[in-house]
Amino acid sequence: MQPNIFGNDDNWHYIPVLICVLTIITYLFGLWLPESPKYLYFKNRPKADVIKVIKTYQGNDIDINHVLEGYEKERQFTNHHNLTLKEVWQNQILRKSLIMLILVQFASKASISSILEYYETSLLISFGFTQSSVLYLMNIATILNLPLMFLSPFLLEKVGRRPLILIASFGYIILPIIGFV
Repeated sequence: MQPNIFGNDDNWHYIPVLICVLTIITYLFGLWLPESPKYLYFKNRPKADVIKVIKTYQGNDIDINHVLEGYEKERQFTNHHNLTLKEVWQNQILRKSLIMLILVQFASKASISSILEYYETSLLISFGFTQSSVLYLMNIATILNLPLMFLSPFLLEKVGRRPLILIASFGYIILPIIGFV
């Protein structure tokens, strides 16, 4: 996205609209998706529910016992250790999870909201903010995000991934609307 297309005074509103539309699609899709089967397994939900969700995500031809054995091995390994990075890397299941986590972090930098951050400074300056006030606002936003950053692992375990994703998506829908008003 070029600043001369989406970062100018006439077209700035296309980025929040695009974020809002994509988030609504994600939100609607998220309502349809069930919770993660591993999360259900680790929360000791009924085995039939876990199997149903595994089949939803991986198909009917999947070896259910193999998947459940992997979940159980991961539960046993993670419940009885204070894991080091070396132990995580040596365990095949945990290594895959670590690699997925790293890939998700890289992918998040290519998201629409991250792209919007590149234009945030120029947009705020075009609305009359000074460079120092923009820096001040960005620092405040970062400080306000810190508690959520530290609370998020606990919230994931207590509330679940799906509800948190739906709540966050709802926020991404509402914030651009509020910004337009």
